[in-house]
Amino acid sequence: MQKPIEERLIELFPSQSLRSVIKSSGYRLSGMQLITAAYQYAPDYYTRLALLEELIPGLDGELHAYCERLVEGQKSNLAEFTKACPGVVFELMIKTAPDAYEERYLASSYEAALALIPKFYEEYECDETDSARYEITKRRVLDGSDFSEDELGSMELLKGGRILSVDLEGRYREAEGCDGLCNNCENGCAKYAVFHFPVFVRTGDAVSFTEYSGKKRFGIIGGTADDECDYAYVLPLDSSVILCRDFENLFDCHEHIPVPLVERIEADELPDEYRESYIAVKNYLDSMDTPNRSEHIAQFVLQ
Repeated sequence: MQKPIEERLIELFPSQSLRSVIKSSGYRLSGMQLITAAYQYAPDYYTRLALLEELIPGLDGELHAYCERLVEGQKSNLAEFTKACPGVVFELMIKTAPDAYEERYLASSYEAALALIPKFYEEYECDETDSARYEITKRRVLDGSDFSEDELGSMELLKGGRILSVDLEGRYREAEGCDGLCNNCENGCAKYAVFHFPVFVRTGDAVSFTEYSGKKRFGIIGGTADDECDYAYVLPLDSSVILCRDFENLFDCHEHIPVPLVERIEADELPDEYRESYIAVKNYLDSMDTPNRSEHIAQFVLQ
């Protein structure tokens, strides 16, 4: 028997720590949060469509209409992006691993760009890895008569050419005065909306997070909100500030990571090369007087 869709959407969050606190606290996702979870954390384009379509019957009013627009917009994006047009080329970017060089090739059509991916591996006699990432950019060929931006849209792909996302340049504009929750921006809000979740990390906690490229990174929480949070305030352990122990400028290296991407880990789970840096930063944070630390949190956590 299939699980309820809310439960399946929560399971899409990469962070097991967040999933656990949602379950233990009884926290419930709102209608817009369900839409956003499906849009942002679906593993690929077609799963995103299926989840959004499944949500539609259970939504009321504007959210119902909004989700329908999302589905139609996603389908329209794909059809428009893949369509051949005069004076247009498709640029393929191949990145075989998170730290690999970005290889780029021009193709005459979308189909030709896709066909280049397996041919690349045949040419270099290597195997495709799970962390391989691709991007196809649709570009207008400029003739020099005037100047304009050449990008018409882009598509992100995963291993095996599986489509992750497709967007058309300039198709979606925010409504005037949009606060991120108005649902009048077609897929604009669902793509960028961030919501508050129960706090599950605290100052000094070791964390990991994985970028779209597939690269796993590690950090330490530099400060937290009191009750609910949208982004985690992370001091990345691979930053030059931390590696050089430049703690006077420690808070300048912070990054805001959406909490569904952040995993709380134990310090002994950190790679060896980061463990000493973690201990040094934690000791520095512990040594700060409370008013001083609160000032930094107020200054940076909410920015």
